[in-house]
Amino acid sequence: MGLRPRVIPYDASFKPEWDAAVDHSPESPFILTRDYMDYHRDRFRDASILVYDGGKLAGLVPAHREDDTVFAHRGLTFGGWLLTRRYAPERMFRLWESVLDFYRRQGAKRIRLTDIPPFFSGRSGDMKRLVYSRFGRAVRTRWFWIIDTRTDPETLLNKDRRRSIERAPRGEVVPSKNWEKFWNILESNLNERHGAKPVHTLDEIRLLASRFPENIRLFLYQYKNEILAGAVVYAYRHARHFQYLSARPDLAGNGRGAVDKLVWELIKAFYPRTPYVSLGTACREEGLHETLAYWKYSFGAVPVPQYEWEFRV
Repeated sequence: MGLRPRVIPYDASFKPEWDAAVDHSPESPFILTRDYMDYHRDRFRDASILVYDGGKLAGLVPAHREDDTVFAHRGLTFGGWLLTRRYAPERMFRLWESVLDFYRRQGAKRIRLTDIPPFFSGRSGDMKRLVYSRFGRAVRTRWFWIIDTRTDPETLLNKDRRRSIERAPRGEVVPSKNWEKFWNILESNLNERHGAKPVHTLDEIRLLASRFPENIRLFLYQYKNEILAGAVVYAYRHARHFQYLSARPDLAGNGRGAVDKLVWELIKAFYPRTPYVSLGTACREEGLHETLAYWKYSFGAVPVPQYEWEFRV
C-alpha cells in the first residue's frame, strides 16, 4: 500500500510550491495561483490544502470554509482537485481518502467541490470524476458552451447568427486597457436587465489584469473610437474563455449585432491558437437560460458539463 499520504493546510510559506504545482498541472489554471485566488481573501476563510505522497507534492485543493462546509471553491469559476501527475485509480482513491479524513478531523461535515471541466486540460475526460463518483455524488450540473477548434469554422454559424453579423454596424476589434469605460457599460447592462453586478469590481479586474496581462485581456469593438461592445477573455493553456460580454445599452436594431461581430472576430482569431473556445454558461437559478443557450449554440458551440460534487465526511 505504501506510505500514507500526508495533508498540510496551506499558508503563505507554501506559495512558491503551490504556484509551481498549478503551472505544471495538466490544466494549468492561472485562476488557482495564489496571486489570483488571494485577491478576495478578505471574503473567504481559506481552507486550502497540499497533499504529499511519498514525500512529494501530489495534489492541491483550493478551498474555503463556511461553518461546517468546505467549498472548493465558491469564489472561482471552479476549484476542484489538482494533481501534479497521473495516478492509477487505486492510488487516486487513497489520496482522496486522505483529503476527506483531513477535513473530517478539522470538524467539517461536508465538502462541496466544483470540478474543472475537462476541456481546460485539453482532454475529453477526467479520471478524477471516477474518484468523485465513488466517494460522493453530483448535486448540480452547469453547462459550458464550447467550440472545438478542430471543427471547420465555415460550418459553425447558423443562419440567424450569420445574418446578424452581416448586418452589424461597421467597426474594428482592438485590444484595450480602457477598463473603466467598458465596466460602466457592463455594470449598466447587468443592473438594468438583471438587477445584478459583475462578479469583479472595476478595481479588482484592473488588479488581476495587471497581475496576469497575458491571461486577462479586454477587447473592444469600436467605430471611430466609440465603443460599441466589449469582451473580457481569460486565456488558459488549452482554452480561451469569454468571462464578460456586453454592448452599449442604447444600441438598437442592427446595432445589437456589435456583440455578435466582436465574438465572431475573436473566435476566428483564437482558432489557430487554442484547442477550445468557451462561450461560458447559460444558466440561471431555475435551470437553463434557453435564449442565451440558443445564442451560444448559434455560434456552433455545444454543451459540456461541469459538476458540483458533495462529499459527506
